[in-house]
Amino acid sequence: MSRATLGYLLLTCALAGCGAPASGGPTDGGKAEGGQSRATSVSVSVRVDPQGHYFVIFSNPAFTFAGSLGSAAASIKEQSGADAVGRYHEVTFTSASPVAQTDGIRAYDSLPAVVFTVTYPAGATNPVAPFPTFDTQPQLPYHITYSDSAPFAPVTFDVLTPDSPFVFFDGNANAFILSAATNFLNASTVMSSAGAISSGIDPAIKTLPAGFSHKTILVAQQGITAAHATWGGALLSMSGKTRAPNDATPELERFGYWTDSGAHYYFRFDKTLGYPGTLIAVRDYFKKVELPIAYMQLDAWWYPKGPTQAWNHNVGMYLYEADATLFPKGLSAFQKDIALPLITHANWISPSSPYVGEYKMSNSVSIDPAFWKDIAGYISAGGVSIYEQDFLNENALPITTNLTDQEAHLDTMAAAMAARGISMQYCMPLPRQYLQATKYPNLLTTRVSADRFERPRYQDFLYTSLLTSSLGAWPWTDVFFSVETDNVLMSTLSAGLFGVGDEIGKASLTNLRQVMRPDGVIVK
Repeated sequence: MSRATLGYLLLTCALAGCGAPASGGPTDGGKAEGGQSRATSVSVSVRVDPQGHYFVIFSNPAFTFAGSLGSAAASIKEQSGADAVGRYHEVTFTSASPVAQTDGIRAYDSLPAVVFTVTYPAGATNPVAPFPTFDTQPQLPYHITYSDSAPFAPVTFDVLTPDSPFVFFDGNANAFILSAATNFLNASTVMSSAGAISSGIDPAIKTLPAGFSHKTILVAQQGITAAHATWGGALLSMSGKTRAPNDATPELERFGYWTDSGAHYYFRFDKTLGYPGTLIAVRDYFKKVELPIAYMQLDAWWYPKGPTQAWNHNVGMYLYEADATLFPKGLSAFQKDIALPLITHANWISPSSPYVGEYKMSNSVSIDPAFWKDIAGYISAGGVSIYEQDFLNENALPITTNLTDQEAHLDTMAAAMAARGISMQYCMPLPRQYLQATKYPNLLTTRVSADRFERPRYQDFLYTSLLTSSLGAWPWTDVFFSVETDNVLMSTLSAGLFGVGDEIGKASLTNLRQVMRPDGVIVK
């Protein structure tokens, strides 16, 4: 297969996935009902022998996966039942070497999906031999993962990234996906030098406590996009999250305005009006041309940063409050004046911030529920509907060498925002955070490409849109100008957020009227 043909195949699959349903996903002619996929013919068989060999065999495509515990398997039992994903048949067993563990291989009756579970009753010293480890798997010529060395997790065809799902496929779009199904923030999926693939816990974690359990999911299916839908739908069923419809909130349903990097008013405003006055003038301009905006995004400029507490230095935040020189009456007063819901950006916490001494920290973020309660309370009073967490890949990344801090950071953030009815957007996430988003019903959107959307961003946007869409969130292109017809089209077709950063008086009314109704509702 030529590189051009490969690119066409994958880009077609990726584009088709931008707005694909993420709960379940039809398989081989099945119809999705009630968020659960149903197939006309799904057959996955599981076998474990007393010598510790295990086998998983899919019928369509005809894929076989096999591995060995490296020791005998005992207490082998077969059972059937149903869980949140669907009806299943399962083999459970135990082994004692190199460490005591109980294992299960659960295959679903109406989905080409298998979940592997390993539990360490007495704990374990890590790294421990991961389960599953497949020394036999289909030898497919192509693979993709999502990078953890660049922001927004751009697609890579060369490197197998440990915290990313592994997607393997052939020229006929027969595909399998292997990833963690729990412990996303500390998981590690790898291929050995001998070609075996496995999923377990990051070796940076040195101790697994008593009772620790880890799950891995394997999906094999004809169709790359279909495999993503099945894989992501199973993870969402396990967590209980249902992706919101693409018009569930005013921000998803309607046209909005952004002031982030690449926008005309990013760290810039009309000196005669001030920043608040400039944004009110933006609102009035779009209202005058009968294309009303439904929300306003405030980027990193809106709060004081660094030891100088300056709004115009894009470094760690000093306080997550409206800068007094820009908003002398405060955030709430500005929101009442502009009379629009707000999306507010956040970066990491500066070492000079009083938050460092007041709240429990991990690197440059807080893992303290009290911090997140206070932040959510402040922005809720200021009319904020979406909290945007930026720099998740590095500056806003907690300590990664324990099992607790990354989870505490995102869990407490999500819980505090949910308690106030605030949705979230992730920005610059790593693959692990795309996966973690399946846990949070209020994580509605994710930035999936670099600052200032334009043609060089398209490939990463398409592929990573498929990832985030499969996992229950809507993709956001980032800001562009409405005169850029291709960018307008791409953002509209994504079915996610749609917003521009035009200078007052410079919008393409022709382009905007092609993609929305006169009341600002996007035609999706």
